[in-house]
Amino acid sequence: MPVNRQWPGLDVRTRHGRLAASSASADSPVEIVDVTDPANLQQAGLIPVEAHTLFTETRNGSTYAYMGNDDGSTPVFDITNPALPVRLGRYTTNGALVHDLSVSNGIAYLNAWDAGL
Repeated sequence: MPVNRQWPGLDVRTRHGRLAASSASADSPVEIVDVTDPANLQQAGLIPVEAHTLFTETRNGSTYAYMGNDDGSTPVFDITNPALPVRLGRYTTNGALVHDLSVSNGIAYLNAWDAGL
């Protein structure tokens, strides 16, 4: 599958000995890309939402993708199986945009632009 190479938000992780990148773009779905062979990028999965930024976390054997969006929302997906992402929920801030985010032990820290942290 073709890979969108315009990645304003990018998160890279190692899982099961393979390197994977997740990309965010404000105008296309989030791609999960196997970058084990940099000369032959392969799409491993697709999350059907747009995102301004993203962060992935592996915890207790599962991998989660947290996305920050232009509408102030943060959808959360289980991407343990990148070919079949599962939407777990969504948090919406009082801000207009989740510009940056970080996650530690399942707690997301959001920069919600005009609403602050």
